[in-house]
Amino acid sequence: MRKTFSFILFLLVTVPALGQWQSVSSPIPTSIPLYLTKIQAVDTQRAWFSNSTYTNSWLTVPFQISRTIDGGQTWQNVGPPFPLNAVYTSGVLEAALDAQNAWAVMHRVDAGGGNPTLQLHYTADGGATWSLRAMPTVTQRLGMLHFFNLSEGVVLDQRSGALYRTTDGGVSWQLQNTAPTLTTNQSLDGMREAGGILWTTVYGVQAQPVAFWASTDRGLTWRSQTLPGASGAVVFRDTQNALLPTTQGGMLSTNDGGVTWQNATAPPFRLGPLTAIPGTRTYVAGAEHWIGIPGAKGSAVTYDDGQTWIILESANSYQSIEFSTSNAGWSVLASFAPPTVNHEYEGISRYVGSPLATRNTSATSVTADVFPNPSTSGIFTVRLPATAGSVSAVRVLDALGRVVYRAASLPADQLLNLSQQSKGVYSLEVQTNTGVVRRKLLVE
Repeated sequence: MRKTFSFILFLLVTVPALGQWQSVSSPIPTSIPLYLTKIQAVDTQRAWFSNSTYTNSWLTVPFQISRTIDGGQTWQNVGPPFPLNAVYTSGVLEAALDAQNAWAVMHRVDAGGGNPTLQLHYTADGGATWSLRAMPTVTQRLGMLHFFNLSEGVVLDQRSGALYRTTDGGVSWQLQNTAPTLTTNQSLDGMREAGGILWTTVYGVQAQPVAFWASTDRGLTWRSQTLPGASGAVVFRDTQNALLPTTQGGMLSTNDGGVTWQNATAPPFRLGPLTAIPGTRTYVAGAEHWIGIPGAKGSAVTYDDGQTWIILESANSYQSIEFSTSNAGWSVLASFAPPTVNHEYEGISRYVGSPLATRNTSATSVTADVFPNPSTSGIFTVRLPATAGSVSAVRVLDALGRVVYRAASLPADQLLNLSQQSKGVYSLEVQTNTGVVRRKLLVE
């Protein structure tokens, strides 16, 4: 006689239209390959955007900095003017404090060629005029310069780890001896600030994240902490709490500044950008879709440090996402084009849904049958109630948070086959249009 185990499952029920992204006009042509882009949100109506130079056989896209003040209906090219007898081979909007004040780093090559030189430009009037500032001799990459206010800023050398600090808005820089030391084959990439912490991720051989540097006093002092099996950059929401993507599509969380880590849950798609909304417990994640390779698209939000995720939409692929407040979010849409390091640019979108500062959900108890559980064969029957809604993703994770099973829906016969897995405890996650169903499974 078959034994049926009835479990109480908790669904996180989303309010309709919780998450909405609205496509806006684009300052550059779409369907072109781009390497470096950056979107910087000011508020719901104002944002900055920059793109790198890219030239191929049919199109040249010059570097430019653009700004919108009308919610993306129109964009103005507001970057520094190109110099005579020289060209900016690439550049990036490094920091924008508000709609008026911003800094940009440009790679300049004079007529006749030669190695590019770095130039730092500053605007105080929304890009109407720019002034040239000093720039330390560093190997510069996207996001390695950060300003805390109009006076204080830091820049890290991506290759050597040398730290420079300014207290006059970039007019002058002083070398600091407070940063940790990079070892052979290590480099830095991306400097971010959230909730009182400034950090950068340390990468080792084969672009593997191995550690992070963090500062809680605007770069005056730093600490270094190793990362356990990371596949992407660590993302803090304050000085103690962070999420870390891991190999095999997993996720870890910390509540002690990265000293210890616990298993969390990754969103049900190949993770692209991951960002924390300032002043909240909320993270927003976007899918990175690979051209020519099947995979889910979309974006999702978590209010409980990656324990559960709520799908916002399932249509977009993202290169970057940034929120300045819980309802002021902007994103760059793009699909990754392997085996290159470029993305195919698809445009810009603006978040127009409900504020994402607090969980906009309710908890509802429903019953569901999962049997047999434990299972000696590794095969489970999963029957969801009609109230669960349609299924959009199914995942099973092992005790280390690694994804061992992934599907777009439950099989028609409702059989979940884990017969190839080792004995142990697994976590089942079923994403529906009303929320996420989670259940422990035991293979004996």
